[in-house]
Amino acid sequence: MTRLTGMSTEAFRQRRNHSILAVEAVARWCERRGADVYLPDEPAIVEGGRDHDNGDLYVNGSRVEVKWRTLHFTGLDDFPFRHCYLCAVHQWEQADPPPSRFVIVDRDLTGMLVFKVTHTRPLWQEVTVYNALEGRENRMIQCPVAAAEYVVLA
Repeated sequence: MTRLTGMSTEAFRQRRNHSILAVEAVARWCERRGADVYLPDEPAIVEGGRDHDNGDLYVNGSRVEVKWRTLHFTGLDDFPFRHCYLCAVHQWEQADPPPSRFVIVDRDLTGMLVFKVTHTRPLWQEVTVYNALEGRENRMIQCPVAAAEYVVLA
């Protein structure tokens, strides 16, 4: 069981393996635009008895968290919700370094919402939601979708 995520290490790795296609798609998009991109080898390691999430991706030295959703959207206007969950509160509080961006990739890997922390942080709200996959409530950070930038992943 990982202390950072509250889920088994195997479940964490399965979730990470599922999202790697989205992480790689975002990395390629950034590289095509001349950015220096680094993908950590192992996203969660044990340091001094506690788990440490190394992040999904680093772009020009800044940490970027990437989430691949099963949602279809082609822009801000057809995103199916007014708000988007960025991460669990404890993930934000324990992030070292904290992410500079949260990226939400659509199910077809054709577009992404980019939430820049410096622009969206004042709009964040903490909410408690039930996570059926984990069978428990989680405190999450959500942000209005209107605060994001939509980018085509082509």
